Amino acid sequence: MSLKIKIIIGKLKEGGYVAFCPELEGCMSQGETLEEVKENIKEAAAGWLEAKVQLQIMRLVKKNQEFKVQKNGDRIENISISTNNLSLAGA
Repeated sequence: MSLKIKIIIGKLKEGGYVAFCPELEGCMSQGETLEEVKENIKEAAAGWLEAKVQLQIMRLVKKNQEFKVQKNGDRIENISISTNNLSLAGA
């Protein structure tokens, strides 16, 4: 899977480049060369997206844990789910 994300790259007065993704709030990176800043912002965007997915999963888990069962005899248990090894295909 491939995802296209717009990036904005600027040249720094002191040398090097800075890049950010307008659609991914707070996602930015820098590099000494144009090639380096492009590679760095790809890694930053992938990390940003992975963190967003993990946060959504944790919100769903919390919401499901708060669900009240109305039927008699139903059983509620808490489980732990590790999100450490999640990755986005193609990122």
